[in-house]
Amino acid sequence: TQCQLGRFYVYDLPAEFNTEIYNNCDKLSPWGSRCEALSNGGFGRKATGIERIIPGNLSNAWYWTDQFASEIIFHNRLLHHRCRTEEAESAVAYYIPFYAGLAVGKYLWSSDASAEERDKHCEMMLNWVQNTMPYFNRSNGWDHFLVMGRITWDFRRSKDEDWGSRCIYMPSMRNITRLLIERNPWDYFDVGVP
Repeated sequence: TQCQLGRFYVYDLPAEFNTEIYNNCDKLSPWGSRCEALSNGGFGRKATGIERIIPGNLSNAWYWTDQFASEIIFHNRLLHHRCRTEEAESAVAYYIPFYAGLAVGKYLWSSDASAEERDKHCEMMLNWVQNTMPYFNRSNGWDHFLVMGRITWDFRRSKDEDWGSRCIYMPSMRNITRLLIERNPWDYFDVGVP
């Protein structure tokens, strides 16, 4: 039958953790707007000029999808998934729709971005989840998951002057399963997704 492993619940996070980040797509990169790349639910615009390499009957299924769009794609898919429940109490897993990769991306190449700026969204999200949702504290995050649409190393800053955010090293993040485009092979909470 359907959903043999149980149902999952999607947190309704404040817009500052996803929708507002997405809506500011023109400010996510120092090199220009990301709006076109993140359009169409994260898939981007339809791929064109691929008829020579893709069979004609398949070319309509191809898009110019940005490698860092997985947070948007997963969020949209999970909102409409048949195993999603609207009743948090009946869930066996909890999805946190936080756009961590998009939030930190605009600071990664900025020489004047502080460690606090790079960590701000992740700290605020973890505070919200811990203080608003009893399910997180019940399991200490073991039954929670999120998508971090970048490589794991963008979230593993050891010292303030180093690259990226320290999001994965924050204590509350320790037990959350993280879907990333490249994982740390020594951390089983990191799951690599294509």
